Amino acid sequence: MTSETTFRWTALTGFERDLLCAAAALEAEGEPTSGATLRRYLEERGYERVSNGRVYQNLHRLEARGALERRPVDGRTNRYRPTERGRRVARERLDAARAAFDDS
Repeated sequence: MTSETTFRWTALTGFERDLLCAAAALEAEGEPTSGATLRRYLEERGYERVSNGRVYQNLHRLEARGALERRPVDGRTNRYRPTERGRRVARERLDAARAAFDDS
């Protein structure tokens, strides 16, 4: 696992970033955050035909880094949600982007 001090938004791939944001967005909307739902969410927002393998490989990587947590629903389905650590790095990036484009 990446240490707390070196875990940064820039350490994530673009797909990992989008997956983390998709999990947060679906959770905020009260929608299920299964791998299949996350895949559809990304495809509806511009990704072309995302394979299940790509989704689950990256979900596992985000979980290993402490950015997502997995909660089993049944024998086959899991739900994924950002951890506080995942939320923190995303918020830091969002705050930096807001500051860069702030007109005041």
